[in-house]
Amino acid sequence: MRAFIAIDLPEELTGKIPDLQKDLGKFAEGSFQKGNFHLTLKFLGEIKEADEAVKALDVLKAMPRFKIQLANLGVFPSEKYIRVVWIGITQGAEELEKMSKSLNDSLGKKEGFVPHLTIARVAKVLDKKGLLEYLKKPIDLGSFEASKVHLYKSELSPKGAVHTKMHSIELA
Repeated sequence: MRAFIAIDLPEELTGKIPDLQKDLGKFAEGSFQKGNFHLTLKFLGEIKEADEAVKALDVLKAMPRFKIQLANLGVFPSEKYIRVVWIGITQGAEELEKMSKSLNDSLGKKEGFVPHLTIARVAKVLDKKGLLEYLKKPIDLGSFEASKVHLYKSELSPKGAVHTKMHSIELA
């Protein structure tokens, strides 16, 4: 099964994302994330059983709740070659990095992590100059308290990915 570990975003913040995506659509074509907005801490890929992931997730229970502020836009891998557009984390990034490191340590992995919220996967840039200017526009989606972390099963379908919660923990 395909799986990942993530923090869900509250609806009051995710409701603002479709307007950003509509604006991005003027500058680029691609797939725009619809609903299911979450901050991925660890993409696990294909796993046979959830036991190891559940144990890794349970280690996070001791971590305190914290505030996450979502603001400003960025791209991966670079402005020269834009494939992903994301919203940045201006508060709570350190805590997210600690969580990701803890998960990697528990799972015996050594992978980098950049805290972000993916909102679009770009297939073709239509207006690079316009897109780069739009990315500079100050954006503040708001903040929320991170209090739960979830293990998700992700099933791909022609209509998009279907995410099912398999295990959840509450932060201290």
